[in-house]
Amino acid sequence: MESQFDAIFKLIHDTPEGEVVFVMNSPQNQHEIVASTMQLEEFFQLSKDPSRFFIVSTTIRCGWAFFMRHLELKHFPPMTKKNDLLINFDFKWKDMPFSCVAVPKMFHTEISNSLLATNMKPVYGAVPTTIESTGFVPMPICADNCITVENGEDHIVYKNDRDAAAKWQEEQILKLEAECGF
Repeated sequence: MESQFDAIFKLIHDTPEGEVVFVMNSPQNQHEIVASTMQLEEFFQLSKDPSRFFIVSTTIRCGWAFFMRHLELKHFPPMTKKNDLLINFDFKWKDMPFSCVAVPKMFHTEISNSLLATNMKPVYGAVPTTIESTGFVPMPICADNCITVENGEDHIVYKNDRDAAAKWQEEQILKLEAECGF
């Protein structure tokens, strides 16, 4: 039998470019997680909400999953009212997988704490950009509310091969989950 989490991961994996999967607590029951889709253009419109930061990175960036898990477990614990404020988005843009977490701007200190704890670097007001034959193409997410996350200086990814860095990230997440009782 497929679990709720398996179904969400499958939805994220199978969603085509041009659509976004969003995951959040159910408005009716904070102990239930819901996932649905929207058009990518709708997501870009949502990013104009001046009350939220839209923290974004490619999902293949080593350290991103650790940052996201740290932010949730340390500052927006699951099955709490505070966790209701966190919305996760997953999408493909220009054939690259991206993930975004939307958090009210009033929690800037918590975001900074998780970035520092996971050795990730925020780039405020910068949007992911790709290069095409016509030149640079910025993601049409609202730059005023965007924090693009990169690896911090001396991040493990710069000192190890991909497999070692991925193993490190997995170990860090498991250690964090054990520390937080998950």
